[in-house]
Amino acid sequence: INNHMGSKGTADERVVGAVLRAAKEEGVFFLDSRTTAQSVVPAVAGRLKVPSNTNKVFLDNEKKVDYIKGQLEKLVKIAQKNGEAIGIGHVHPATAEAISQMIPEFEAKGITLVYVQELMK
Repeated sequence: INNHMGSKGTADERVVGAVLRAAKEEGVFFLDSRTTAQSVVPAVAGRLKVPSNTNKVFLDNEKKVDYIKGQLEKLVKIAQKNGEAIGIGHVHPATAEAISQMIPEFEAKGITLVYVQELMK
């Protein structure tokens, strides 16, 4: 589960608790888009033992290859510092092109692209 638009909801412990209890029942994880600094998802997910993690960078707020490559570079730096990083992008030609162009840089820096479920804790 991912909150695409839900800043108010992810800041409300009652709402987050209900969503995460349902996620746990269904055996699914929760990816917090982190659209608000007031998100309570990490704390509640930890308490309820629901696998979750948090977006670090929105990749394609602008549908321009150069912009997206810059966002991917930010994501690489976060991954190098923390050992992992999640970025959210959308199905769009510019996003696909930027990722494709960045693959040699990822490889040179030892960055491995993985499915998001591999980063759920």
